[in-house]
Amino acid sequence: MKQTLLDEFRDITVHDPLFAAEGLNLDNAFWAIDDLEDITEKLEALDQSVRGQFFFLLHPLKEILHPFRFLRKFLESERARQHFLALPDLDRAKKLIASYYATLHALQKDLYAYRSACLAMQKKTLSRFPRAKAYNFYHHKVPFADFNAAIDMMLDNTRALQKEIDHRKNLLFTPPRRSKRTFSSAGIEQIPQRNLAKKLPGKARQMLHWIEEGWDVTYLLKKRFGTITTELTGPIFYELAQFDEKPATHQFFIYVARDKSATVRFASALLADEFHFLELTENKYNYPADIFTYGPLLKKGINYWFQPATMFYFTPDLTYYPDLMTIFDLKQRPFLNRQLVSSQKSSMLDLLLWNGYFHNLSYLMNVRARKEAGRPAGSLHYVLIARSYASLYYLPFNRSVWRLDKKPNFLGFPTEKPAMYITLDQLPASVKKNGLRKIFQGGRIRAEDFETYLTNLKN
Repeated sequence: MKQTLLDEFRDITVHDPLFAAEGLNLDNAFWAIDDLEDITEKLEALDQSVRGQFFFLLHPLKEILHPFRFLRKFLESERARQHFLALPDLDRAKKLIASYYATLHALQKDLYAYRSACLAMQKKTLSRFPRAKAYNFYHHKVPFADFNAAIDMMLDNTRALQKEIDHRKNLLFTPPRRSKRTFSSAGIEQIPQRNLAKKLPGKARQMLHWIEEGWDVTYLLKKRFGTITTELTGPIFYELAQFDEKPATHQFFIYVARDKSATVRFASALLADEFHFLELTENKYNYPADIFTYGPLLKKGINYWFQPATMFYFTPDLTYYPDLMTIFDLKQRPFLNRQLVSSQKSSMLDLLLWNGYFHNLSYLMNVRARKEAGRPAGSLHYVLIARSYASLYYLPFNRSVWRLDKKPNFLGFPTEKPAMYITLDQLPASVKKNGLRKIFQGGRIRAEDFETYLTNLKN
């Protein structure tokens, strides 16, 4: 009887795993989490105000911004799953169940901490600005109430996880009074990829390469890993609503950077059929960050900042990212288990964590510029809503984590406020080819300036 129960437990672990990331480089993911946590602590250290320090005493930034406890336990659980499947005995089955409970408790703890911090900051925001009941992203606004509802739904999902873990624990020791459980791929959502043959104009392709060479990430990767090679893979035609008032098909390319050992160290999506810019003039500038954070560009006569639409803070719903990365990964590694990878969409989670690290490093540059100018570090409420990437790092897109039929609405609804960005065709005619290329070099220029600042600081 015990072997029969173990066999059934193995079947459910194979076909319907919990807290799983098929194909993920676990060592790289742990490394990325460590660095993401380190840069998060640096962000907290920059805010030396009494108000900021008191808040962080109650809510340390590394405990509320990203779910570090959950992510680490999630990776440990995936490792326990691999160990059990390699040798499915009772001892390893027990360890796998224990890892499920540990991951669940870490997820609950992170969600409650995040919810508490968001509510505290919303209360402070409303006390100062009673009409500020929603946060505006690029093209959508998310009411605070809807944002809180998404967190509450994620907590509801933990209760569904609790029941499922209890069921699997009982499965090992208590024979169920029912027939053997069957499995299907019904829980796998179809990725909204479109097969189109629309050719990208030559000018757009050229701009993608300018982005590649002028991106701050490219510069920072070279500083970190030495020689790197980059490539653009695509196009991927994918339907989403993040950049429009309703779902529309857009064209994406995947930017990949490899070190000298050919190991992928960074991957990001780039929107290829639409380009956004900020106009850096006092009378036109309208952005939460102070204009002087772009000082290195203004000194060089560059009056526009290229804003990649696929930066994590551009939209509150980042669930399109794992879809795009899954499409890319299955083409790169066709030997992977297609059903599990498509269901979990976490085979490249390590690179999404690295992406978050470089996002936080870029934000650190912004905060440093404010501090140098004697300005406050910035709105913590903005950080919690726009820089936490909850729709990504709580893994609500991963079927082995998300057990509810309904999904949280991170996106909100189209905003009535005009977008603060201008598009390529709105740039003045005076911006010629060479000037446009300089605009795309803005990221590298700012990164070099930040590097000089750090060097001077050390000296």
